[in-house]
Amino acid sequence: MQTILREGLDRDQGFRREVQGYADTADGMLRLTEALIAETRPATVFVTRAPSEAARLADRIMHPAGQPAVLRAEASEGCLARLVVARYPGQGAGQQEGEMAELEVRDLSYRYGAKQALEAVSFTRPEGSFCALLGPNGAGKSTLVALLTRLLVAPEGRIAIAGHDLEQAPRRALANLGVVFQQPTLDLNLTVRQNMRYFAALHGLPRAGLDARIDAALDRLNMAERAAERVATLNGGHRRRMELARALLHRPRVLLLDEPTVGLDAAARAAIVAHVHDLAEDGLCVLWTTHLTDEVRDTDHLLVLHQGRILADGVTREICGPTPLSDWFLHHTGAHA
Repeated sequence: MQTILREGLDRDQGFRREVQGYADTADGMLRLTEALIAETRPATVFVTRAPSEAARLADRIMHPAGQPAVLRAEASEGCLARLVVARYPGQGAGQQEGEMAELEVRDLSYRYGAKQALEAVSFTRPEGSFCALLGPNGAGKSTLVALLTRLLVAPEGRIAIAGHDLEQAPRRALANLGVVFQQPTLDLNLTVRQNMRYFAALHGLPRAGLDARIDAALDRLNMAERAAERVATLNGGHRRRMELARALLHRPRVLLLDEPTVGLDAAARAAIVAHVHDLAEDGLCVLWTTHLTDEVRDTDHLLVLHQGRILADGVTREICGPTPLSDWFLHHTGAHA
């Protein structure tokens, strides 16, 4: 029996590494496959066994932490069975070797009394990436956002933003974080520009060149022509765009959005999703939390949070394969999205 591990996104893009090993028994193959997964952390495993046998093998392969390692098993070429492997926490499928992590979360845990809200959550994301954090209500998304923004302080684990440890250097870390919270935080009685100036004052931004900085941030979100309008007169989509522009005013390296499309109609939701993807293409590290699968693109990096743990970490199309994300999500979490 032979196990071949190859690392990469797909056959067209090529594989960065191949590791081969041999075993004479099913148990030997199990131990070999687990060892190779632990060593290389691949995206895909090709196993020279019948697909039905490989599927039974896949059910037995575990991460060291005890979670199942294989997301699915399917037939491949010839006698090969293809096992799509879940990423270890902190080893995202879209992050290449040598890339600096703009956002790093390691072994993050938090509990409210006896209730465990997060347990050993780990992931990293580089610059210029859009990452969707998908989870049903009660999965722990709000707790994670509170910890990332230091509204809560984690007794266990580590958070680093743009290379700055949030516990050891909170001001430097938070200075590199832009946030759009789920609940609006705008002063409806002020104009768009006045809201932006107030935010700039809170961040201690210098007055010199401030109006030009505000104009640039608003223009980036197609809001420059509304700078003199009172926020109370804006529709929901424009208010969200204004909050996005405000979050970019201090030029952060990481942008965190907590279910930013809540309450918006379909057109406004699509526009916000498109705008934020553009920001990621411009170099921002984006973490977008949602419980809606239709906000996640097949090419997005996806983190699935369920019952306080990372259930999946990788590119959406690799995690789901031919199965629609909504069906995959329902099957693995029991939640409609």
